Amino acid sequence: MNSKLMKPKFMEAISDGDLLTIRLYLANELLLDPRGKSFNKMRAYAEMNIMNLYEAHDGTDFSEVSSIWDEELLFKLGNDLDSNFSKERLDFFEKVAKIVLKEKAQLMNEEKRDLSGEEKQKAIDSENSVSEEPQDAKKSFKERIKPLFKHKIKENIITPFKKGLKKMD
Repeated sequence: MNSKLMKPKFMEAISDGDLLTIRLYLANELLLDPRGKSFNKMRAYAEMNIMNLYEAHDGTDFSEVSSIWDEELLFKLGNDLDSNFSKERLDFFEKVAKIVLKEKAQLMNEEKRDLSGEEKQKAIDSENSVSEEPQDAKKSFKERIKPLFKHKIKENIITPFKKGLKKMD
């Protein structure tokens, strides 16, 4: 596992054993890049280095009917991770994020294909990293991720991504 590609603040949280920060970075990474590659690397690294990364699952059953998965469910799952960071819940959060944010992932892939060689390398490097900004643990999940989306969040709903949208900033 190449830890050099991960952001220093995530690595610092790992070395400090800061569970709250590690968990926030993992959940937020899927929202930043729903393709999941950087999330999987970070998760594997955290699992190798943090013995008590996960809590025991609280027994909640998850709907496997992907047609009902939406932004509202994604936000609820994110909030639920704050109170029960179980492997099962994180697995389900990952599945839902990849479906709900599929268009964002496709746009990210399209942007990557259109980049020059140097820009492409920067994009590849950033795929394996997380935001430098530390997250405020006291904010709700919705408030923590609001800056990650260009579209406004109203009543826990993100307006659908428009086709042909070029930049996600």
